Amino acid sequence: MSEQTIYMWRKRFGAMRSDKVTQLQRLETENARLKKMLAGRDLEIYATTEIAQEVGICTRQELAFFV
Repeated sequence: MSEQTIYMWRKRFGAMRSDKVTQLQRLETENARLKKMLAGRDLEIYATTEIAQEVGICTRQELAFFV
């Protein structure tokens, strides 16, 4: 481990107690998981919209009503 890494950690976690560091890491992990879920949902909505438009089921404005 380099000195630069140690200084970076000290700068980020220096004043925190160990329980707060653990809580922060848990929250960051949960945040990353939720961001992935949101990105997946957005991709699914986009794909559904594109397919519906291509098939001619309805327009983008009509689909916006359902989302």
